Amino acid sequence: MTMRKKMLAFTLLSLTLMLLACGERNDPFTPTRPMIGGQAVPAANQAHDLEPEPLLEGNRAPAALPPGDFPVAMAIRDLVPVSAPVNKSGLLRHDRKGIHFEAYDGSSIAIPYRLPRDMPPPTLPPTGRLELYDLSNIGGARMKILLTDDSEQPLFVHIWETSRVPMDIQIGQDLRLIQLPPANQVEPGHFPATLAIIEHGRTLGNIAPGQTAMLQTSAGTISVTPEISVLTVPAPGVQDPDYPHYILRAWVTGGLPPVDGRDSGQLQTRGNNMQAVPANQ
Repeated sequence: MTMRKKMLAFTLLSLTLMLLACGERNDPFTPTRPMIGGQAVPAANQAHDLEPEPLLEGNRAPAALPPGDFPVAMAIRDLVPVSAPVNKSGLLRHDRKGIHFEAYDGSSIAIPYRLPRDMPPPTLPPTGRLELYDLSNIGGARMKILLTDDSEQPLFVHIWETSRVPMDIQIGQDLRLIQLPPANQVEPGHFPATLAIIEHGRTLGNIAPGQTAMLQTSAGTISVTPEISVLTVPAPGVQDPDYPHYILRAWVTGGLPPVDGRDSGQLQTRGNNMQAVPANQ
């Protein structure tokens, strides 16, 4: 037999054996070899029934905030923190778990939060506008949650930013938060920066870091807490393009009832306690 014929015969034999091995079986998961015939297939890698994670009603977002009593706010969509910028109008709802925003395009975002202790929760109308981003990284925090009503008055604001210069942040129509440079900053260290609330170019109040103030604006009452407002100055000889820099972490809630009949521009400050309370407590 020539070599070519031997190779052809070997190929035909191999194909025949493969076809026999791949013949149809009534149950492809039933063992057929003599030594294991009649044995049941072990229950390996089977799915288990797990208790689902608690969800915010009407939104696929975890209801639980990080453990602890520190102030915190999150923006969550489909179980994932929102980082891409959002600027949309939609429907608002508020319960003990947080704020629920349903945009007119059908997308929804949950905002669970814990406020600083002395802050009242916001009162929300049926509709509003949400602007947010979270660009935080290892270099520092960059986050803004700005919820306003249809007339652009603040309802819920959480700002956490860093900057080389004092920050000037608009939180509503003609309403701004402005950091004031500390008077004494010639030596290295951390210097508290007072936060001014400005409306129509007029100062409604100056709030020291850690204080909570109730302010009457032309459109209603807001509560403001600069949780952190500081200028950091490095030691001499430190060459870092990010220093000196300002840090601001501030909270605002709105839609509140008038404070003791105060007129626009008057304020009332409370305490210096940064313990936090969850939504609607």
